[in-house]
Amino acid sequence: MSWARWPKLALAAGVGAALLAAMAELPVEAAGLRDEVLRHLAASGVEHPVTAVLMNFRGYDTWLEVVVLLLAALAALALGRSRDLRALPREAPASAPLALTVRLLVPVMIIVGGYLLWLGKAAPGGAFQAGVVLGAAGLLLQLSGLTALRGLNRAALYAWLLLGPAAFALFGTLRLAQGAALLSFPAQGTATFILLLETLLAFSVGGTLMLLVVAARPPIKRVLVVRAPRRAEAEGEA
Repeated sequence: MSWARWPKLALAAGVGAALLAAMAELPVEAAGLRDEVLRHLAASGVEHPVTAVLMNFRGYDTWLEVVVLLLAALAALALGRSRDLRALPREAPASAPLALTVRLLVPVMIIVGGYLLWLGKAAPGGAFQAGVVLGAAGLLLQLSGLTALRGLNRAALYAWLLLGPAAFALFGTLRLAQGAALLSFPAQGTATFILLLETLLAFSVGGTLMLLVVAARPPIKRVLVVRAPRRAEAEGEA
């Protein structure tokens, strides 16, 4: 082994030992904030603690997460030198069975996404889960070569992606203008505001996730495979 590697190994061993020492100092049973969340759950506007944390207690973090997704999608477009969906490489037209399957699946996926969005109030679900399903539906449309989303120009695409971040920014600005804390919810109508924000957030998350895939991949070229003639036929012709 080269002597030049010993300093790197020593550094790695030191970092590993420091991490192990820090882990040894952690309590066996962490208290966490579960009890605190459950104590204020009734005032959050929802019945599920995860949704309460994401949309009410820690809404600022959720807003920044959506902004990060938006920046990643815009970076994918920039790296691909595309401005909108029309500038992306076109996929080969889908076969008739595939096109029919996609047309049947997409409406079902939209319904499932809406159900997950509504379910997030009282059970696992919400904007991010719904956004993943909607993004998968858009991805199916794009990868199958269908033109349902190809008509979106640059302004329409950016408006779609900005739905979630802009809604959070507008809501936070209005609350600050009213003298309240940033992204704090009023005592009345909290559930309605959360559902509205989550709906816009789901569309934005779906669009960014779809764009991250289609903008960062080359088009699939479907090649017609021609079977080689049988050996006997080839010898007969010879």
